[in-house]
Amino acid sequence: MPAELIKVFMKYNQKNPTLKIDVPFTKDNAGKSPLHRALDSDDPMHNSANFFLKILQNMKLDHHGRAIYDILPLVLSLELSETAPYLEARTNIETSDLAAITAVPKRKLR
Repeated sequence: MPAELIKVFMKYNQKNPTLKIDVPFTKDNAGKSPLHRALDSDDPMHNSANFFLKILQNMKLDHHGRAIYDILPLVLSLELSETAPYLEARTNIETSDLAAITAVPKRKLR
């Protein structure tokens, strides 16, 4: 995604914080997601990996999981500042089934 487009989305979101726009996070024809490109030193998007990890923390896993599964070992090895918060957000996923089970009062699980 071009940097200009990212700036437009960020500016629009600041003016309209209640409106959430989820931009598709997919791979391009070369098989690279925006996160792949952000980790490529020859790409103009280089050094924006923390930006993407911060945004992806609030997205559903299926929103981007298939696009970045192969780059996660590199992300871990680089120890980026947003890696731990991203992984924490991924492990705090609560399904509607789990919410229903824990919401039943005075009922014990086996």
